[in-house]
Amino acid sequence: MFDIIIHMDNSYLLDGIKVGFHKGIVTTLNLAKIVVPVFFLVTILKATPLMYYLDTIFSPFMKYFGLPGDASLVLITGYLLNIYSAVGVIVGLGLNSREITILAIMVLIAHSLILEGAICSRIGVNPFFITIFRVSTSFLAGFLLNMVLR
Repeated sequence: MFDIIIHMDNSYLLDGIKVGFHKGIVTTLNLAKIVVPVFFLVTILKATPLMYYLDTIFSPFMKYFGLPGDASLVLITGYLLNIYSAVGVIVGLGLNSREITILAIMVLIAHSLILEGAICSRIGVNPFFITIFRVSTSFLAGFLLNMVLR
């Protein structure tokens, strides 16, 4: 077994590093295309009354998760768009690690609901049921994490 490692050609290693580096750069740029604009949009929104209204409207509901009302924007973007847009919102809001943990778990359970609902429909799964199940599970996880992380 060790003979294989000793006699392995270094070109495989260099090729692997080159390919991995290139894929890493491409992935980083693709994610930045989503996260950076969302971050700036949220930063701008924080200076408008919209964030105040979001906070006021959603605070009573978000308190069950131990989150401020404006964190509802993370859930809305994550649920409707994707995880990466939710990351951009999280960064833009300046939340603490406890709040980020709760939101991250909630969005990881229920993200991209529209797109994944369409996929479920095509494979014969009821998209309405799956969406309700995922959002409910997300809320339950957020509630339980709020209790555990106090």
